[in-house]
Amino acid sequence: MRTKEGNDLILKDWKEKEEIIPYLKYLKADIAEATILTGTSDLHKAAKILTQLGAKEIMLTHKDGVLLHVGGKFHEAPFTPKFLKGRSGRGDTCISTYIGKRFDLEPYPALCYAAALTTLKLEKEGPFRGDVKDVEALVRERNKNKY
Repeated sequence: MRTKEGNDLILKDWKEKEEIIPYLKYLKADIAEATILTGTSDLHKAAKILTQLGAKEIMLTHKDGVLLHVGGKFHEAPFTPKFLKGRSGRGDTCISTYIGKRFDLEPYPALCYAAALTTLKLEKEGPFRGDVKDVEALVRERNKNKY
């Protein structure tokens, strides 16, 4: 979707999306990418459209958190950094953490873990270099009564 035009990097609709998306288990997009792919900025509608195109697990990130659509259900988790220093790589951090946790966890707990780790990543520049114990503590704090 990111295309270089001159010195600019712009977002363009992915003309092969209907051909390729059915092969994807995980599809991650931010709100701008989802809007271009689907024609709507409504994240729930966009996720449904991407599911109809064939992706199995849709993750859509936005400034306040992440929306997941899988198995016909929506799940959401917030990003709640105490301060914002490292926005770059937010989506990559979130989806890679989610996919890694899906080996052992169901979608919602994996999403909660990914959002917590991403929250801590947002507080520092560069890749996440924090302690897993801090991520686990944030997950427990946010989800005391959920699982």
